[in-house]
Amino acid sequence: MALKTPKEYIQSIADLGLRIYIFGEEVEDYTDHPIIRPSLNCLATTYELAGMPEYQDLMLATSHL
Repeated sequence: MALKTPKEYIQSIADLGLRIYIFGEEVEDYTDHPIIRPSLNCLATTYELAGMPEYQDLMLATSHL
């Protein structure tokens, strides 16, 4: 199973079709909302780092299950 790219990760969150309210207002495009987007960018960065050869020892793990 290949790792997602940062863009694929953010799209997968958008595809969830969540109903999100912030301060009592429904947010239509929550992946682009200024309160939510920084958190998504932070998590997307972990996918970016996992794809970089110099960080793979730190960012990837092998499951023996």
